[in-house]
Amino acid sequence: MSTETPRIYVDCLSSYNAGRAHGEWIDCDQSAEDIQAEIGAMLKASKHQPAEDWAIHDHEWFQGYNPARFSDLETVAAVAELIAEHGEVVGHAMAYFGDLAEVREQLADRYRGPHKSLAEYLEDSAEVEGSLRNIPAYIKSHIDWKAMASDLECGSYNTFDLADGMVAIFQVE
Repeated sequence: MSTETPRIYVDCLSSYNAGRAHGEWIDCDQSAEDIQAEIGAMLKASKHQPAEDWAIHDHEWFQGYNPARFSDLETVAAVAELIAEHGEVVGHAMAYFGDLAEVREQLADRYRGPHKSLAEYLEDSAEVEGSLRNIPAYIKSHIDWKAMASDLECGSYNTFDLADGMVAIFQVE
């Protein structure tokens, strides 16, 4: 799971357009309303009034998800919450699936967790499900799990490389 709190750097656009930097880093492990309140306080403190408009100009610890300049704060807060729960895989899933509702559904229904490889996952799940139970050991040793994983990755599974050398596995079918 993530060890750092996802956060955004929000700039006051009145200051920015006047050639002055005025903004702050805001932790996103809070509600969208609380993030908006921090943005409001930052805008109120701006020397360039009226300060009403803001933009996200940087971010950290979103694990591959890139909040856009004018991202919806509900989405930003929800992604930060999912990262706290599931870790880095959320950023990859957001980049791939592109939609928060789809990512939630994928995590709930199709995420098979982090594994050393898809081949290892296939072999382990075959053992757990018992589908190898009646196959003699001398035949089991000839199963090419890497080749099977390569074939299945072309339509049945999506994998994302994680920073710790593991892969996140999503079943497509």
